[in-house]
Amino acid sequence: MPRQPALTFAGALDVLGKHEPRAVGALDKALGGLILAAGAGAGLAVLGGAALAPLALLTPLWGWVDQKNEAFGLLRSIVGGLRAKTSVAAGRERRELVSAAHSIIAAAAFLEVLREHLAEHDISVDFEWPERDGSHAEDYFEALYLLEVPCPSGAWGFRENLDRITRWAADLLRHTNEQLAAAEMGYPEPVEFVDAVAQRYESYYLDLAATVPEFLVWASLGEHAATRARLAELDTLLRNAAAEQATALEGLHRLVSANAPGPRPNHPRWSLHLANRSVLFEPVVPTDAGPYNTEVVFPTVERMFLTPRYRIARSAKSTALADDTWWDHQDIHHDLDHRLAGHLASAEAVRVPMVLLGHPGAGKSLLTKVLAAQLPVSNYTVVRVPLRSVDSGAPIMKQVQAALDRATNERVLWTDLADSSADTLRVLLLDGLDELLQASRYDRHSYLQEVADFQWIEAQQGRPVAVIVTCRTVVVDRVSLVDGTVVVKLEAFSHDQVAGWLERWRAANAAGVGSGAVRALTFDEAMHQADLAVQPLLLLMLALYAADPTSRLLDAGLSRAALYDQILDTVVRREVLKRTDHLLRGRALDVAVDNQVTRLAIAGMAMFNRGRLSASESEIRADLAALGGESAVAEDAGARVVGEFFFVHTAEANSANRDYRSYEFLHANFGEYLVAHFVVLELRKVAEASFGGRWPSGEIADELLYAVLSHHAWRRRRSIVEFAVGLFSELPADERANIQKVLRTLISTYRAKERSSRFNGYTPVPRDTIRQHATYSANLVTMAVSFTAPDPVRLVDVFGGEPSEALRAWRSTLSLWRSGLDGNAWQLMAGWFIASITRL
Repeated sequence: MPRQPALTFAGALDVLGKHEPRAVGALDKALGGLILAAGAGAGLAVLGGAALAPLALLTPLWGWVDQKNEAFGLLRSIVGGLRAKTSVAAGRERRELVSAAHSIIAAAAFLEVLREHLAEHDISVDFEWPERDGSHAEDYFEALYLLEVPCPSGAWGFRENLDRITRWAADLLRHTNEQLAAAEMGYPEPVEFVDAVAQRYESYYLDLAATVPEFLVWASLGEHAATRARLAELDTLLRNAAAEQATALEGLHRLVSANAPGPRPNHPRWSLHLANRSVLFEPVVPTDAGPYNTEVVFPTVERMFLTPRYRIARSAKSTALADDTWWDHQDIHHDLDHRLAGHLASAEAVRVPMVLLGHPGAGKSLLTKVLAAQLPVSNYTVVRVPLRSVDSGAPIMKQVQAALDRATNERVLWTDLADSSADTLRVLLLDGLDELLQASRYDRHSYLQEVADFQWIEAQQGRPVAVIVTCRTVVVDRVSLVDGTVVVKLEAFSHDQVAGWLERWRAANAAGVGSGAVRALTFDEAMHQADLAVQPLLLLMLALYAADPTSRLLDAGLSRAALYDQILDTVVRREVLKRTDHLLRGRALDVAVDNQVTRLAIAGMAMFNRGRLSASESEIRADLAALGGESAVAEDAGARVVGEFFFVHTAEANSANRDYRSYEFLHANFGEYLVAHFVVLELRKVAEASFGGRWPSGEIADELLYAVLSHHAWRRRRSIVEFAVGLFSELPADERANIQKVLRTLISTYRAKERSSRFNGYTPVPRDTIRQHATYSANLVTMAVSFTAPDPVRLVDVFGGEPSEALRAWRSTLSLWRSGLDGNAWQLMAGWFIASITRL
């Protein structure tokens, strides 16, 4: 990772020299004249001479002892003057000054404590130096002048960074002690010395935090009690900033604003600013997403956006980051405004990208839109790049330009924008890395490294760029992280946030609610479906469902299966009407709705039967043709229609090949419900045909059931089983009895099952006869047992025959599961089944 000069003592002096040339020049002279006069490289060359090395190295150390030397006073003066400098600077200059200020106070703390130690021990400079290898001199010069000082950032708040400062001080002390030992001098005791440096550093830091907002923001991260006590006089400011968390990142806007003029209306940045800012005043639901209840008022994004909670990872493998159970062990934070402000103020922001993770519907894209709108144009130049709308195989530079063309109607070039925004920090928001990874035919696993390389090149051109990339949590393991990457995972709403969101929705629809034309979703209703309500986009869907006064209340008596059935019927019916311009009525409309639910269910099975949470368009089209019997034209239309629904997320990075689109449900439960819905519906049809007089008694036509149930065991997705049980329990008693007969018959005959050629085209995974028989039997047994509960279940009830025959069938089935089920699925099935059986 390239160095940031302002993070070193030498670089900080260089940065500050542009603002305090006399003071810094005098300080540099007192330090041996090695930094400003000749540069770090020349300084190392000078130190290569053994004769000059000792004097050059210890000039700064002896400077602190000699009371006539002005170096210490000059350093203190520069630190004190930093407040005024950072209060007027903006953009890149401000970030460099802030980083330099931090490096100076850390160096000052170390050198001040070292000076006091040397003075306390009355160490004199009047001695003979032993001969030393010049390489040792170079090592010490690099440690003293070029060792990066750990700086707070979006990942490391002040208190967290203090541990890194102590390690930095200990490392620098080790180099110092090597020099003192070589001169046969006494050197400081490490623990005591480092503690003294940390205390002095903290004192300097908190003095600057009183007037420099970046230092205040870093101090607020983590909300450490000791830091808060030292910042008592700043509590009002912190509370005011925290109070803004409930609005559309206005807290961030205030935290990062500085007194700098904005661009002129004819400036290239102005067009971009107008495009970014407009999103705040758009309705939270797109105007073309209807039809909805015509009386519903859609509040603006600015009104409805709530700053999400989050968890943070500073160093973890991408495989861990894709695992929700790993994230469960990380603390939840509530200060995303501060975290983002701290990141953008840090040197790390222009080195490596920050990654924002979240599940579908968590609000990642909306967050980037609001962030682009709220970063003040006087200090930031923000380009938001929806990766789904650019060429997925193009270099980042071309992707950025494509986004600019789209946002400004080709009015702005990146090169012109970057050249004309030197007084600001350029920020790229790359939204939807998951879409690029899933929908592209190109290998982009090193995309984040490409981003870091882009940042490096831009920094070399004097145009540093901060980058934030969004991605779905479950896909992040498909990309390589860059060392130092900060990863933030957006969390679901808290109950308080749900209540706040609903209150704003009710306020916007007060007139409709008062007239009875609109029903407002209540908090209690929402909490009956808490797993949906805590996801921002799904909470909106619940509010839209409830807005219709004729919709069923989301009360405690409404089962999850019934809720999903009503939501899907309502949304699908609305979308079908939208696509047909309200021409369908009565039975024709019902058939169209059923057909679309079937398409969605086939999409859900395309994902489940492949062991994934998403499926490509080509996979869904193939499955529609194999299971739905649709024509080539219809199957294409069917796949596209799947992606047009509110609860389906489409990954559609721009690509020449449409097969690289992929689809995913906003909440996995929608797909799981649809799988259960499809299978229970097919069981009803089979049972009616078998026992309703259409076929001879006992004849079972289970070709479609075998096709969809012979790939993955349902026990791995408990929600599918729970939804199936819910749907089954709502059927009339005679239908339930016939379905149980079907299941018992199929379980007793599955060993003799021959694959039908009718669904040969349905191959979500490669064919494997043993696996298919094992999986099919496991899913039949799962349903047979689950549909019987909570009544006692006997072995003979499942396998039929006498107890001894049932036991032999069970042993045979267990052997098949052991041979054919993937991974530990057979153990999962066997353990569950044994626990469910009460007796033979």
